Amino acid sequence: MTKAILKLDGSDHIEGQAEAGGDYVRLLVDGLTSAGDLKTASRGAIDIEGMTSDVVLENVSPSPDGQGTILTMRLFKPIG
Repeated sequence: MTKAILKLDGSDHIEGQAEAGGDYVRLLVDGLTSAGDLKTASRGAIDIEGMTSDVVLENVSPSPDGQGTILTMRLFKPIG
């Protein structure tokens, strides 16, 4: 996983560890983020190691260990 910064429209930036593959990227964020705090279908941009792509947030779920949150987003253009 790689350090990334997500900026969704109308919200502060979110930092976490990203894993990109195909048309999707998953962002693991430390700490719990309520799904109610983030609206799915929100648009924004993610920066992974200096490469930026537009995204739409599709899912918010707790991490397997229960200590963080996983944000799943669809990429509008591949990173790289």
